[in-house]
Amino acid sequence: MKGEGRYRWGAAIADFYIFSIVGGVVPATYVAVVGEPVSPLSQLGLIVSIFGLVIVYHVALARRANIRTPGEILMGGVLVDDIKRWTNPFRVSRTALFAVIFVALIVAGNSWESAADERFYSSLTPGVVIGRVLILSGLVVGTAMAGSGRMKGGLLIVAYLGLYALGTYSSPPDGVAPEVTRGMAMSSLVLTIACALVVFRYHRALKPGDGTDAGGISS
Repeated sequence: MKGEGRYRWGAAIADFYIFSIVGGVVPATYVAVVGEPVSPLSQLGLIVSIFGLVIVYHVALARRANIRTPGEILMGGVLVDDIKRWTNPFRVSRTALFAVIFVALIVAGNSWESAADERFYSSLTPGVVIGRVLILSGLVVGTAMAGSGRMKGGLLIVAYLGLYALGTYSSPPDGVAPEVTRGMAMSSLVLTIACALVVFRYHRALKPGDGTDAGGISS
């Protein structure tokens, strides 16, 4: 089916980022409870394991599986008579919307990197980990909703990017000059506004009805 490979690999990339974010909760929780960083090697091993599992699923299992992963949902995957099809609930191409979704996932992908950093691991207190888990859960749910045409999810994406911009300004990295911090915060704010405009555009471009079109693939 035309375009199927593009959507399958888009789903695989999204799943890698999503499950990396979810998997990162494990070392972060360890740091918050034990009070010492995890080894960089274990952090790398976790990422490699997630990458391997995602590749195996999408190469060998995805077409026959009667389930949908978060990445498949956000790329428009639906099950029709136990057959996985790719749909577009919008009247226009989703290229710009997918760009917003993947930018948000890439930004969120760095959420737990301090777990293996000798300098910054202490910032992962139990309260910080719990708060970050709640925020990232909202983002992951939002990406799946937005990609499948439920545009309230787009608001969750924009809210996450806005919180990221606010955090960049209010809690700058140690050793970063104030002017660099202001530049980073301003760039994050501009990105948030641009993403909000994209989300608004796609809200107006939804197809009439329930947003599901099992007839096949569209961009």
